[in-house]
Amino acid sequence: DGSSLILNINRSIQFLAERRLKDGIERYGASGGMVGIIEPKTGNVLAMVNFPSFDPKKYQEYSPDLYKNTFISSLYEPGSTFKPLVMSAVFNEKLLTPQSRCTICSGPVSVGGYDLHTWNDKYYPNSTMLEVIQHSDNIGMVFAAKTLGLDRMLMYIDRYGITKTTGIDLEGETVSEIKPKESWYEVDLATTGFGQGISVTPIELLSAFSSIANDGKMMEPHVAGAVRDKNGKITRIKSKELGKPISYATAKVMTQVIVNAVNKGEAKFAKIKGY
Repeated sequence: DGSSLILNINRSIQFLAERRLKDGIERYGASGGMVGIIEPKTGNVLAMVNFPSFDPKKYQEYSPDLYKNTFISSLYEPGSTFKPLVMSAVFNEKLLTPQSRCTICSGPVSVGGYDLHTWNDKYYPNSTMLEVIQHSDNIGMVFAAKTLGLDRMLMYIDRYGITKTTGIDLEGETVSEIKPKESWYEVDLATTGFGQGISVTPIELLSAFSSIANDGKMMEPHVAGAVRDKNGKITRIKSKELGKPISYATAKVMTQVIVNAVNKGEAKFAKIKGY
């Protein structure tokens, strides 16, 4: 006669996420994929999907390496999804504004002996920081990262919780390891600006990114929403704030920058009609 867990998982959202991810993996011939959907203001996990997966009722028929929840236990390079975190840090330090212009964006740049390019080899001279996010411009992010500097970059990586567990109520969460300051080269700072050469877990990235949508506050993610004991009494699990990596004002400005990217950017095809 144990207690029951009442989950935050939304069955409809979970179902759609599973179906869309499966479709995408098949369409592009991918080896696997992950989707996590979180409510920024509470940290409630509405959906979490991993493929390939296994059937818990017949788990012995599957390879043990499929038991791992890759959304919380696998590291990967976040790439362009990391750019808004870096840009938020630059705005938060009042080093640049959305209207500040990039002075190095007219072509590839050489950093520490490495030539860095944009993802599509298109260049936008004199771009504003608003346009850098809109075009997902790697060179603009090198400019932003250099402006931020290594000390502040490491400080914000820590503030976003990239080096810590999020505290999600699931077993097997791992954390990113960031090399010590003295081991960073000039090119490492530059590439971190566009999310390469740094590893995160998907849940770390999702929690950090959610702070932009939640007035700068980062919440602890939770799959379970309440506990019901054998007598039917329900105890709610309270939301918990993990920190405030950026200010309310920065979060509002960065939200507008990201909305602009959805409306006019490289992935505007993904904009949801009427939303």
